[in-house]
Amino acid sequence: MPLMVVDGKQYAQSIPLSRYLGRKHGLAGSNIEEDFLIDQNVEFINDIRSKAAAAHYEADAALKAKKHEDLSKNVYPGMLAKLDQILKENNGHLALGKLTWGDFVFAGVYAYLKAMLQAPDLDERFPAFKKLEQTVYSLPKVKAFADAAPKTDF
Repeated sequence: MPLMVVDGKQYAQSIPLSRYLGRKHGLAGSNIEEDFLIDQNVEFINDIRSKAAAAHYEADAALKAKKHEDLSKNVYPGMLAKLDQILKENNGHLALGKLTWGDFVFAGVYAYLKAMLQAPDLDERFPAFKKLEQTVYSLPKVKAFADAAPKTDF
């Protein structure tokens, strides 16, 4: 679980932490409507993730396969196309046509999403996804942090 300490007080939950850090470091909207757009698009990513998790973590193997097949045919294509459209309409970013805290959320969950969706070809089908991930991970401080972080399966 992500945990952050500010002035001796502990805070948790990745989205509120991301939002806080975005505001603190100039990666949020300039007004409440722009903040709303970032929130809306981050929650859309969470919608995709939660649908994928429902199938991925299903204990019954047959039901898991059925759920994944249904989502892959009937849900993911539309959601992924919409996400691709969002990125294209925002100059390769999640919102506002510029780097925001939402881009960091996307980059942080992208490898996980590919695994959960069982979509290793996602980069090829939606190059804008990979490009945004690379945009975030190429930032010098992010790159240094990621290079030093323990490696995971995602």
